[in-house]
Amino acid sequence: MITALGLLFIFCLMGTAYVDFMYITLDRTHYDQRLLRVRTLASSGIQAGVGEMQQALATGRVAILLAAPLDIQLPVYGPNRQDPKGFAAQTNRLGAVKVTITEEHGPLADLAAKGATNPVRCFRILSESRISDLGPNNPHAEALRAGREMQITHGRAEAVIVFGERNISRTIYWNEKP
Repeated sequence: MITALGLLFIFCLMGTAYVDFMYITLDRTHYDQRLLRVRTLASSGIQAGVGEMQQALATGRVAILLAAPLDIQLPVYGPNRQDPKGFAAQTNRLGAVKVTITEEHGPLADLAAKGATNPVRCFRILSESRISDLGPNNPHAEALRAGREMQITHGRAEAVIVFGERNISRTIYWNEKP
């Protein structure tokens, strides 16, 4: 009887340890998912900056684009069992990207110009992203004004892009950080 009770106690401890391990693993998975989302937002900011720069080069408004950073707000998607696609925009999360573009005049610009038959322009694009968890039942703008961001995850991506003939872009440097 004592042996049976001892084994039952050991099995209860093992079960409790397993449940604790699963909670830790679930928390780690959520954290990794947030990092992946914020990195993807930062990369999207670089791509948006490239598109804006191509438009600015075509229309001649590069100086306007370089004067101020771009602020982009994007929805954050997550799993949703009620949606037929299996995922939907989450109303309690907001993704924001700040894209800063500067003209590059350094060794990377010199490297990009080597061997080019036509003149090229080189720009450094910095994309800083964040995902904010908002308080319950708060529309995005109201929650941000009230400062009710509960958890924020930041990401950053940086690229040097060369625009050559017909404003075709070429990436010569890329760096991402969470």
